[in-house]
Amino acid sequence: MAAKQTTPNAPAAADAAAAVTPSRAYLTASVDEATGELVESSRFKYLPGHPRQIRADLKAGVFNLNGQEVLGKSLTFIPVALRIFSDNILSMGRKV
Repeated sequence: MAAKQTTPNAPAAADAAAAVTPSRAYLTASVDEATGELVESSRFKYLPGHPRQIRADLKAGVFNLNGQEVLGKSLTFIPVALRIFSDNILSMGRKV
């Protein structure tokens, strides 16, 4: 008869989370410590329908959020999605 090893679920689940890749590139895999289940969560803070109002204060030379919180002199962002469409624009035939 084989001896059965008993180990806590949390370390085994943490090893499983490290070995498992998330289902989508923008998700991160983590382990819920209470249940030991693998949970996928988004890496991004943007919520659809709630765009941020980032404005340029050219007099001061800085970018700010909603005209109040200063973000700094430079601004970088990574576009996550690109929409490609095709239509008959200006009656020139269907173009992508």
